Amino acid sequence: MTKSMKIKGVSSKSQSQPGTLARRLAPEEIRAGMHVMVLTQVHECARWSGEFGTGITVSLLNTTPCSGQRPSRVVGVCLPYVLVKTGKGEPYCYDVRTVRLARVGSSFARGFKAIDTAREQKKHRKGKEKQSTKKAKHKKRNKRDRHRKRRKR
Repeated sequence: MTKSMKIKGVSSKSQSQPGTLARRLAPEEIRAGMHVMVLTQVHECARWSGEFGTGITVSLLNTTPCSGQRPSRVVGVCLPYVLVKTGKGEPYCYDVRTVRLARVGSSFARGFKAIDTAREQKKHRKGKEKQSTKKAKHKKRNKRDRHRKRRKR
């Protein structure tokens, strides 16, 4: 039996549907407002060939990105560059000659944002709890010190 997690900010209808597929985008299809993630990255590798390294061959190496990436929202497009706003609100510029982008659903992107928001709220609550316990200890200490001063008089 699997336990489903309800995410605040994402409709229950989109949570109950099976996952959709991320669609690879051609550079001409990228528009402002869509959510994208990096599907593959292209790296150029130079190799020297021949007896004394006289010939140079360039080969392309496709890699998949790290699993920790978040969806980004496209802010502007000026091919071959795509300006995006990351999940943390920071701007970043992709070069579509070296990066293949995939479009992801807006509900998928909202799910990441909802999870991040919940995580931040939890950290904030824990921080407040720590502050309140520190304040309580500080009050007790001050009260104890005042009581000792009265006794000495």
